[in-house]
Amino acid sequence: MTDISIQTIAMIIGMIVNFAGVIWGMGRIQGQVTVKLTEHQEKHIRHEARLDEHSSILRDHGEKIAYLKAKAPK
Repeated sequence: MTDISIQTIAMIIGMIVNFAGVIWGMGRIQGQVTVKLTEHQEKHIRHEARLDEHSSILRDHGEKIAYLKAKAPK
């Protein structure tokens, strides 16, 4: 087997450390994106619930208005 120089070992260790840093950085970015998407999804669900509630209220008002129009003297 050939002799491995100190520079080669240092270069390999540097590449491993660099690769670990890149993986760690990408993991942080993925975590931040996941948190943002989760927050956005929670807000979206709340907005959908509010829209459903508002739709129900509008439907009830529409029914009451239709009843009052039908009952109003002509």
